[in-house]
Amino acid sequence: MCISISKISIGEINQEDNSLNNDISNSNTIDTPLLEMSVNSDFNLTKIGGWTDPLGYATEIIIQKDIAFLACRAAGLVIINVSNPYNPTFISQFNDGGDIVDLEVNSTITYLVDIVDGIEIIDISDIFSPVEISQIISDNVKEISLYNNILFLAGNSFDITIFNVTDPYNPVTIGSLNFDYFTIGHIGITSSSILIGANVFVSGSYPSRNPKLYSIDCNNLSNPRLIQFVDYFSENIASITINNNFLYAITEAYIYLIDISNPSDMILISKSIQLFDGYCGADFILDYGLFAGGYSGLVIADINDMTNYSSMYYYTNEDFCDVKYYNGLIYAASGDSDLSVYSVDLDNDGINDFDEINQYNTDPYNSDTDLDSISDYDELFIHNTNPFLADSDSDLMPDNWEIKFSTNPLVNDSELDYDLDNLTNIIEMGYNTDPNNNDTDADGLTDYQEIEIYLTNPLEQDSDQDGFTDFEEIEAGTDPLDSKDNVRKDSINSLLKILLPSIAGFLVFVLILYFAVRATKKNRNTPINILKRILIDLSKKVDKISLNNLRQISNLTENEILNNIAVLQYQLNTEIDSDSEFLYFSNNVGLSSDINLISNKIQSLFNSRTTSPIKIEELSYFKIELSALKDRAKHSPNKNYTNQIDFLIWLVEKFTRELSLDIR
Repeated sequence: MCISISKISIGEINQEDNSLNNDISNSNTIDTPLLEMSVNSDFNLTKIGGWTDPLGYATEIIIQKDIAFLACRAAGLVIINVSNPYNPTFISQFNDGGDIVDLEVNSTITYLVDIVDGIEIIDISDIFSPVEISQIISDNVKEISLYNNILFLAGNSFDITIFNVTDPYNPVTIGSLNFDYFTIGHIGITSSSILIGANVFVSGSYPSRNPKLYSIDCNNLSNPRLIQFVDYFSENIASITINNNFLYAITEAYIYLIDISNPSDMILISKSIQLFDGYCGADFILDYGLFAGGYSGLVIADINDMTNYSSMYYYTNEDFCDVKYYNGLIYAASGDSDLSVYSVDLDNDGINDFDEINQYNTDPYNSDTDLDSISDYDELFIHNTNPFLADSDSDLMPDNWEIKFSTNPLVNDSELDYDLDNLTNIIEMGYNTDPNNNDTDADGLTDYQEIEIYLTNPLEQDSDQDGFTDFEEIEAGTDPLDSKDNVRKDSINSLLKILLPSIAGFLVFVLILYFAVRATKKNRNTPINILKRILIDLSKKVDKISLNNLRQISNLTENEILNNIAVLQYQLNTEIDSDSEFLYFSNNVGLSSDINLISNKIQSLFNSRTTSPIKIEELSYFKIELSALKDRAKHSPNKNYTNQIDFLIWLVEKFTRELSLDIR
């Protein structure tokens, strides 16, 4: 059956100002970077098969159920069996002498674009004997798109025409849209479960004018409505392809990436250098775009970042007019050999996609199917582990850990102890220690000692980061988990215990000498005479002075006088006039002497403890003496005395605690 095309004009394009009379405005352009594509990977692209017709020049390919349909210009429609991609075989051909440049396949019907005759509708229910059943006569057809039995035809001078082909024997014209003076070349349709509400995008060109991209509202198929057009392009558009909400307009020089999520506001995202030529088809698989660039070959591009579009790989060994990704392989309609088949490794794991899908059942788009940080290739061909299980031997130790530490990922060895450190392999995994090295951090302590005994970090030589290894601290008796308790501090403490009494004695001597000289200069009295006067003065205050007392005082030694002064001061609970030279002298010279005396006694007691055990009574005596000294020190302007007495009190208490522990 043959039918003629009717036309519907919705507006006339003014050739002078390039605008539509019904005031459909162009979108605002945006500053878009010109992005040069860089080569990052070859994807192991390898030609594995093909088929050639002497008369053919394939421009379009569609594959369904291992059957490839080729539009081969002078050779017509060619049908190829690709169930064995390494050796595609010819099935049949339809050729009535036309020039076939495009096709669509719907189950058992194929629609061919014949530049000479228009649209030829072919019954392929018997693929061995395709038969023409009807025809749509139209001149200068460029391209067709089929969607839910609705056929869109671009060409016929300045038209896009819509047909209902539910009955392929009797196609019916629904409507059309006229673009006066602009030749419509290519069609793209947004994905939709039904055609109603979908949007159609077409490209058009006119001599001496920039090519345009149009968006069309097809809510009413009998009256399609132009929504918007953009003219971003400086070259003729070779093809347009839609993927999700993005349209790829491929020109003779660039790929233009356009956001069409809002058909009334198409936005240019990027413009990438390509150098395309001739027929240009495209296909998409996940994050990859496959672009046939005519004589320029094939481009595999990463489309993950839509704002920074970058090409991944150029393949220029063949003329690519159209391309399809099917069953892990790339099928190309080629001007050189009609049909070419290429293996490809999109995840770059060393296994081509076809083998991953058909032989190993691994994920061809993820180099690590089980996400265990070991590539599928390494699992299959190096370690012989299971690419679908992160723990091949189910011993609760992941394959990547076992491979890293050289345990066996194929045998349950979780309870073994390869390094004989009393820690099983699975316990070592929990602490991330090396199951083949009993001292992972090489600090002199085994992993077992660090984990079970000292609770230190088996992965750090110095757990508390104080500059001394755990081993050094344990040897020295310091705490390897406390940075304030370390070998250096312990050594200083030991040294202080030895030197402090000597230093204190020297300081006392200097102070006695200083105050003695000072007192002598003032009143020419000796220190002991001044102390005697202090004692006499205190005795008077407690009414204990007599001639006999005076005689006794005159015969007392200096230390005996100091002790009597301390007792009387305690009894009186009073202070001698702070301006008195007697108090000043006694609080400095006498106090210093007493501190030195009791310090020497304590040191002597400590040094002789091995031959003469310390008694609790002796320590109690020291406590009383030191308490009295501390009361006297409160009245001294020299606050260092208080610090010295506090140290001696602490030392006596330490001896007392140790003695108490020994008694228990």
